[in-house]
Amino acid sequence: MAIWVLIPTVLYVLCKRLPALDWVPRSLLLVIPILFLATFTFDKVGQWFKRPFHFMGKISLESYMANVMLPTIFAYVPWVVNGVNLNAGNRLLYLCVVVFGILIAWFVHRLSDSIVKRLTK
Repeated sequence: MAIWVLIPTVLYVLCKRLPALDWVPRSLLLVIPILFLATFTFDKVGQWFKRPFHFMGKISLESYMANVMLPTIFAYVPWVVNGVNLNAGNRLLYLCVVVFGILIAWFVHRLSDSIVKRLTK
């Protein structure tokens, strides 16, 4: 594994230092070492670290669908209360989309999972 991490990293440094290699897409050279390091890290860490990724992986399709619909729905929410804009910088909108998106995705996943289980009996 060390060679798969070391070679692209050395190439990245060389491409950054040598002007003749400006044409090389340096960011692509770091994909392989980062993937290997991420795989090694996920393999070595405990189950508590993998659990959130497993949960988000299960509801990813539903989450994508919710994240497409929710910003349009939240666009109709009046964010100004007593002259104060609660959504300055769209941070509250983003937070609502993330929180409600996860909740809706979890609910839709559970509902569709129960329907599929009943249909396959």
